[in-house]
Amino acid sequence: MVSLCSFWSRGLTFYIFLYPIPSWFVLAIARVLFSAILGNRQKIE
Repeated sequence: MVSLCSFWSRGLTFYIFLYPIPSWFVLAIARVLFSAILGNRQKIE
């Protein structure tokens, strides 16, 4: 039980610290790339 509790607490800390970062980081990168692609398409056309 102790190992299971420590495993869950460790998993929760990893989830709390690592999960929020990729979500907004990937969204920001995707938004920048999307705007850059749209800008290039508009410039080419």
